Amino acid sequence: MPTLLTPERTVQFIADKNALDDYAEARSAAGWLVDKHLKANLAQLLEFDMVGKDRSKRWEAVDAPRGKFYNMADVSWFYRADIRVAVPLFGKPAEKHRQIKQQYNIKEGIDVFKLILDGKRSSKEGWSGGPPPAALATLPDGASIIGLGAHASEPFMLPDFGSVQLGSVGAQFESAVEQASSLEVSSGLGSRQETCQATAAEVPRAAGPFSAALGSQEAGSGKSGGGGRGVREAMGSGSERATSLKVGD
Repeated sequence: MPTLLTPERTVQFIADKNALDDYAEARSAAGWLVDKHLKANLAQLLEFDMVGKDRSKRWEAVDAPRGKFYNMADVSWFYRADIRVAVPLFGKPAEKHRQIKQQYNIKEGIDVFKLILDGKRSSKEGWSGGPPPAALATLPDGASIIGLGAHASEPFMLPDFGSVQLGSVGAQFESAVEQASSLEVSSGLGSRQETCQATAAEVPRAAGPFSAALGSQEAGSGKSGGGGRGVREAMGSGSERATSLKVGD
């Protein structure tokens, strides 16, 4: 499904132009105006509409007060063995090169960088381009792509929303809630006792900043977003339970 990357570096799944209309209205209702010009550029960015003859494609759509929108299909991912997070890069190749240079002071020039991104050349500094991190496939609408674990074995790393300026409608995470169970076995023949404990933690998903606005809008209009996922609320919830069982001879 076409996926929009917002200036806040969150994902929004946009099934079609109807879903784009819903998203534009919801974002505007949240205080971040999407005018006709920006919406037209977003339609081109997501390839719902054709671009003009002056360009082959649209790489970005600029929201002057907020930043730039990108198509997630154009995002590149950079990796290095000693860095546990996947590094997303946006825009044209030259812009991606500037981003990685600013973040990690990469020494390779733009031409070498392009070859590294395409997997056609190794990097003297250990960088390599690769597919999106596995965690990206499970992100809900409104979740941030910043801080995703670089490897499948890496735990999902919670994005630092404090560094993303989301205003009064900023994304918030609920507290992680532990689930625990314990099993205690005593022999009754002496003081010997063995205890086994297992714990697990669940981290709820973050809701998109425009979920509430869109939810109330769809309730009133009856729109389905063209049959796609559109922009929806993805707020997780936690629960807590504990079980204890003691068995004696």
